[in-house]
Amino acid sequence: MQILVDGDCERAMQLAAQLCLNGHEVVLSAALAGCRAGLNTLTDRLELPLARLSDHALPARGRMEVSEDLKGAAERADLCLQIGSGGGLCAGTGLMLQPELPQPAWLPFCHLPQGTPETAALMEAAGFLLCTPDEIHSLNALAASVSGLPQREEALSVLLRALRDQGLGPGGKLLARDQARETVPEAASEGPVRLKVLPSWIDYNGHMTESRYLAVCSEVTDVVLRRAGIDLSYVAGGFSYYTVETHLRHLRESKLGQEILGGTRVLGVDSRRLHLLTTLWVEGQEVATLEQMLIHVDMAAGRATAASEAALAPLRAMAAARAAEPLPEWLGRGIRRIAAAQR
Repeated sequence: MQILVDGDCERAMQLAAQLCLNGHEVVLSAALAGCRAGLNTLTDRLELPLARLSDHALPARGRMEVSEDLKGAAERADLCLQIGSGGGLCAGTGLMLQPELPQPAWLPFCHLPQGTPETAALMEAAGFLLCTPDEIHSLNALAASVSGLPQREEALSVLLRALRDQGLGPGGKLLARDQARETVPEAASEGPVRLKVLPSWIDYNGHMTESRYLAVCSEVTDVVLRRAGIDLSYVAGGFSYYTVETHLRHLRESKLGQEILGGTRVLGVDSRRLHLLTTLWVEGQEVATLEQMLIHVDMAAGRATAASEAALAPLRAMAAARAAEPLPEWLGRGIRRIAAAQR
């Protein structure tokens, strides 16, 4: 979307940075030209706090520019946003909205006092989550609690992330938006699964936390199972594969923003069991492997059962396609024991 922004300098810049980070083309009114100098720095500073609010990567940044021809810019814009009492130059364009935004304005929430279904749809398309006045008030109170901290944007995003993970208050809206999106995009019929290391995956050591390696491997495995027809419709029929044993190896670090490629090899399959090996790569190097044993389950009965020939055929084909490849020498091993400490 192309979005024209006008209004109070500080809040308009926060809003412009948020819109840019959400991939929109942002046009600033000439009245804001004096504020433009620090916008790139502000956008850089807000990228990590904004990205932390979701389990989905931010899109490529949108372009920002200042327009001297406000009328022409308004005619081309999909949306014109007036923030606060400043500016006023968008009036009369027919596109102007004056949403009530939280303080600070980089948070992706808004209230539309005079909202219509059409304007609500526009704001949602721009990346906003619609709130009540009370919810905006709660966000303002949350922001005020950390306003005196040097890293207030970081602190605020951590608080909102905690609410998001519990589905509470405004965090519930962030969680609902994530749940409405598919965690792993529908993959092609073959080739690696691609994911990106997100801020919420990083631990206190500055790299991807160990639980996320298992989660990412599981997502890659799910894609491969879907390719074999073991998808949601299969589960709806009352059957599924459950993991009963795993061996996860951590080989290298994965850092924020890096692209992870994942692939799963079917090592073996019989009527009830499925043996898989998933590998994750970053920049051409293995960063983790996951060996899994799964069993086929009758979900209603709560017990293992033989899979149908229709379900087994594509899995057998996957196993046969790579049967000639050598197996890793460590396959099937557990953790090596060390001697107990001697007194």
